[in-house]
Amino acid sequence: MDTEPRSTVAAGHRLRRQRRWKLIVTLSYSVTVHGWSASRRSGEPAGSRSRRQRVVVALQVAAVPAAVLLVLHGVDLRQAGAALATADPYWLIAAILLSFASVATAAVTWGMLIHATNARVRWSWIVAWHARTVLAGQVIPTGTAGDAVRVMGARRVVGIGPAIAGTLISRLSGGLGLVIWGVTGTVLLRDALGRNTIVIAACLAGALISVAGLLLTADLWVDWLAHRRSTWAQRLHRWLRPIAATLGSYRSNPSLLLQSLLLGLAS
Repeated sequence: MDTEPRSTVAAGHRLRRQRRWKLIVTLSYSVTVHGWSASRRSGEPAGSRSRRQRVVVALQVAAVPAAVLLVLHGVDLRQAGAALATADPYWLIAAILLSFASVATAAVTWGMLIHATNARVRWSWIVAWHARTVLAGQVIPTGTAGDAVRVMGARRVVGIGPAIAGTLISRLSGGLGLVIWGVTGTVLLRDALGRNTIVIAACLAGALISVAGLLLTADLWVDWLAHRRSTWAQRLHRWLRPIAATLGSYRSNPSLLLQSLLLGLAS
């Protein structure tokens, strides 16, 4: 019988180790959130709350280094070091600054949307929530993981409706910014890329604009559910009502939406 190449076996072991680390970090964060929520419940003795808070802080302190180690574990440090050694320092500095500016612009966009619903939210909290979002997106390479972390952080202060609605509109602003740049690029390069790319880009733009319209008018069609007699419609209405109400408040603030779109273009 043929045996598997050593490289394939090593890759399999490495993948299993990465999955195990991801599971540990995800569970650590889940336990942290659950412990924090439990510590806020009324009716618990003060000593019990203080013990829970100490456990939560310990978990938070342990989860962040674990996440950083997991990110580094998935990077080939030798290859990264060789690439950095041959990189042009000016281009490298420019890339770092642009990356930082993009992340900061996304944080400002989301912070503006949160502030529109609760002006008492501190910007230091927004920066901390967004930093955790970036870290979570690196540990679990998907935007959904980062958004979940951001929503869980914001819902404690502003509520679940503004937390989800602000995240949706900030994502929408970034997506529209990408689509606008993409359509502009396909129009300018239509001779090289072909005219079919313009049609594809226009379809994507139309689909995203349709999604934007549905989100910003969510309060109108969610209210329709309140008049349905079925149990599932009533439950869906109760769940969507706080999110839709916040989205409706954004619709009545066009200057905020325009600023978000401009920041999405810049990001």
